[in-house]
Amino acid sequence: KKNTDILKDDPEANYYNSLGAYLKAIFEEYTLLPEYKREEIFFYDSIEKIQKAIEKGKRLKITTKNKAYYVYPYKILPNKIKTYNYLICYSEEVKKEDEFNIESSKKPVGYRISKIQSIQVQSSHGAHISEENKKELNELITERGVDYMASEAVDIVVKFNDRGLESFKNQIYMRPNDYTISAEDNHIYTFKCTELQARNYFFKFGSQVEILSPITLRNIFIKKYRSALYNYKENKKKHIAPSPEFKSQEWKKEDKKSSFYLHINILSYYI
Repeated sequence: KKNTDILKDDPEANYYNSLGAYLKAIFEEYTLLPEYKREEIFFYDSIEKIQKAIEKGKRLKITTKNKAYYVYPYKILPNKIKTYNYLICYSEEVKKEDEFNIESSKKPVGYRISKIQSIQVQSSHGAHISEENKKELNELITERGVDYMASEAVDIVVKFNDRGLESFKNQIYMRPNDYTISAEDNHIYTFKCTELQARNYFFKFGSQVEILSPITLRNIFIKKYRSALYNYKENKKKHIAPSPEFKSQEWKKEDKKSSFYLHINILSYYI
């Protein structure tokens, strides 16, 4: 059957005057859903395969970033801001020599569903997760969030300026929420999160924050900011957009023809 025939056979289609109206209603309903719910629809086949493996206690073999992993699935959860779904599990990279001896090196991980390239259910391999391991996974979900389960949480010490504190209050995406404020200086916060989460969240703050520790993360920020500054120090005309001071006196006098003279000035600047 064609897709349009399937839609016509849907009993709900009878409530609409035309197939187009029915499709419009479907699209409207879809766009009103939270992002993670839309993702559940878009990746329905993958999620259904994972859920069946969880119900039957079977191991998965998945591929992500062109690497293969054996996965002991626990559950599927959205991140805190309800944008993506993650497969919470124990996992081990597939290595031929370790194929039959991987139990001892399993690690807790959260794989983003949309990043999984392929999924195979290994019916001949069980995937039992003990109550102790379930407890560990639940604690990691609470401590790190599903986005950053694979990394170790450490103390990240950050100094804000006034604008930085305001930005911290307003920017909730990827924000680490486990923190304490220094008694000596209320601009210094100590976060309990992974270095990756701190890097992803604080890098956009620029001069509004200073990473005090750990030194490894501080050095990453220094290196990245220095690299960006170097690009702006390269005085190559082809990379520099003309600023207002490059306007000629003639252009200033003929402001009504600004569009024409702007193009002339830009062209003459690059020539």
